[in-house]
Amino acid sequence: MNDSKINKTFQDPSAKKNANAITPEETKQFEESTEYEYVLQRAEHILRHTTIEFGPEGRERMEKAKAETWEKIESRIFRRGNAVSLHRRITRIVASAAAVLIAGIISLFLVERPVEMIVVKNDGTEVRELLLLDSTRVWLQLGAEITYPKKFPRKHRPVHLSGEAFFDVSHDPSRPFTVSTTAVEIKVLGTRFDVNSAIDGAVTEVALESGSVALHMPGKENESVVMKPGELAVATLSDTSISVAETNPYIYSVWKEKELVFRAQPLGCIMKILERAYGIDIRLGNEILERTVYTGRFKKSLPIEEILTIIEMNTSIRYRINADGSIDIW
Repeated sequence: MNDSKINKTFQDPSAKKNANAITPEETKQFEESTEYEYVLQRAEHILRHTTIEFGPEGRERMEKAKAETWEKIESRIFRRGNAVSLHRRITRIVASAAAVLIAGIISLFLVERPVEMIVVKNDGTEVRELLLLDSTRVWLQLGAEITYPKKFPRKHRPVHLSGEAFFDVSHDPSRPFTVSTTAVEIKVLGTRFDVNSAIDGAVTEVALESGSVALHMPGKENESVVMKPGELAVATLSDTSISVAETNPYIYSVWKEKELVFRAQPLGCIMKILERAYGIDIRLGNEILERTVYTGRFKKSLPIEEILTIIEMNTSIRYRINADGSIDIW
């Protein structure tokens, strides 16, 4: 609704040629009244101060809402009535229309406005890091895909994940952060955790590093499983079950690190970390080796054989790389 439309509506009411139009005498009486200029200014003020920033589709709906509102206003203002109370009637109608117009626009903004979604897939050869608008940091493993709103709603922060990602969630008790996969939904307030969703979505692993998260299967919102730091949860869609066990969460998030850091850790744990970091199968020959501790620091850019050679020089292990890429250690 532009100013020319407003002016035409209020300055030329006699132009409405219908049976219910007010008489020229009534129009003149109103235009000469002290209320006329106030009503015109009030109408312009309403439209100028109820504009919310929309995209192209939203602005079209907003203009439609304005037009429909003014059509109702005109039909009420310019029907035959008591000329003495005409300006009072218009003032009341314009004032009430303000509330109707504002409510309509806000409704469009909060309810009908399409939510613009962002889809990010890591098709590269290295881990990809994202910073969301709420300051949450996300690391995407190779092939992982995350979908989230361009602007989070006021009461929650939903994302959908396919593949594996590590989340460092910004703390905000008023807006829980949720990560959904095909198999499970994870609800958090502020924490660090790894999520690995199989390609077909049948199984999802959640390794919690810090904070607390609650998991539930689809259709079982009232049956949540709450995790503690140092636990691994496995959600299986086929039997709608969630199992929880203690673990070293570093094993499950090491893929996002640029360095491998081992501080007096058993070789059994170290080999699991190397398996995850390099995507290979490593078999230890006996339990004594599994319990042998080792301390070291390596850049993840190093080939696996260089790391094993350094470990071999400082422990009693021996290793062999097989034709299929797997590694035996004894």
